Amino acid sequence: MQHFCISAYTPEWRRLYQQADMFVMPSYSEGLPQVFMEAMTAGLPVISTNLPQMQEVIDDGVTGFLIPPGNRDKLAQKMQILIDNPELRIAMGNKAKQVSHLRFDAEKNCYQIENIFQELSAIHLRQEKSNYN
Repeated sequence: MQHFCISAYTPEWRRLYQQADMFVMPSYSEGLPQVFMEAMTAGLPVISTNLPQMQEVIDDGVTGFLIPPGNRDKLAQKMQILIDNPELRIAMGNKAKQVSHLRFDAEKNCYQIENIFQELSAIHLRQEKSNYN
């Protein structure tokens, strides 16, 4: 058996996302679903299982579909909907890309976290100063 390996964030990796029409990965358990964020950034509608962590990433019916774990019929049905409706598939992919840039952009999120820490630090310093007075 020949193994095929593509490193992440390479031109080959990006090309595979660009060639795809949708990203499908049902799961019974999932940690932080980074791969879905990547697929959404590539403009793909995504289909996965209706787990709490997936609900944080995928907006059911807007950026993709969420199905009950183990429900193969529902999985096939949702895939068929996207196959049969290219306009919907493209609209969901565009929305997924938009949401990805708004919610999952690392640079923007780091900047927001930095601002939170600065605000908390300023509050702490004010409280310490008032304790000395």
